[in-house]
Amino acid sequence: MLNFRDFISEAFDSPYSAKMNMNALPDFIDYSVNTKAGRLVVMIGSNNVRNDEYQIDFEINKSNTIMTNAGEATRILGTVLKCVEHALPHIVKENGERPKRFLIVTNKSKGQEDKRMNVYLKLVSRYAAKFGYKQTEFRDIGGVLNQITLVDAT
Repeated sequence: MLNFRDFISEAFDSPYSAKMNMNALPDFIDYSVNTKAGRLVVMIGSNNVRNDEYQIDFEINKSNTIMTNAGEATRILGTVLKCVEHALPHIVKENGERPKRFLIVTNKSKGQEDKRMNVYLKLVSRYAAKFGYKQTEFRDIGGVLNQITLVDAT
C-alpha cells in the first residue's frame, strides 16, 4: 500500500495526455483533456509585449482551482505542467528564446489547507526543474487567488 507522499507523487507523475488545440487564439497555446474531475482546459499566453513572461491559466469545468474535490488535484497540476513543458519548444520557436518567467494563477478553494498547498508547491518545484525552471515565489493574493512564479534557471 502506498503512503500519502508516494500516492501524491505517483498521481503527479501520471499526467493526463492533453491534446494541443490547433484552432487556439493567436497569442495563446491551449490544450484540453477530459479528466475524472471534468473537462480540463489549459491556456498558455504571453503576459507582455516582450514575450518574456507567460501566464498559465487552467479551468476544470469552467473553474480555475487546483482543488477539484475529485481526488485529482495532483494529477491535474501534473497535467498543467506537462502542457507547459510541451508548449515550451513552440514558444521558443515563435520568439527565439525561452520565457524568463511563467505565472500560474489559481482561485483559492474554500477550506484550502496550507499543508496540502505546500505539498503541491514542492511537486511544482520538482517538475519545473525538469524543464529548466525554478519556483521563486508563492503569493496569496487578497485571500482569493494563489500565484506561483517560475523563473528560467538556465
